[in-house]
Amino acid sequence: MKKYQPSNGTEGTAFIEDNCMRCEHCDPNPEGEKQCEILARALGFDVNDKDYPEEWQYHTELKKPICTAYKFWNWEASGPPPEPEIVDPNQISIFDEIENLKD
Repeated sequence: MKKYQPSNGTEGTAFIEDNCMRCEHCDPNPEGEKQCEILARALGFDVNDKDYPEEWQYHTELKKPICTAYKFWNWEASGPPPEPEIVDPNQISIFDEIENLKD
């Protein structure tokens, strides 16, 4: 796969609508709290720049552009995705303890 950059604004808008606006990483409301860094870097940098996102790729087998970080989310029906649960690294896991007893 090679990096993908839309050839014009119409192609870019279609890609963003089909991918970014249906992904858990990007709130379709431009004033929403969760905005995608990948999309921002794609809009802000040239495809040859080191900061251009690696995630925007042209998939040769599918013959279409993709974002490798894409994860479908229905913002309209579900609202923002839940924040991932943060586990205290000092918390003991019973599953780890069971594995330790087997050793």
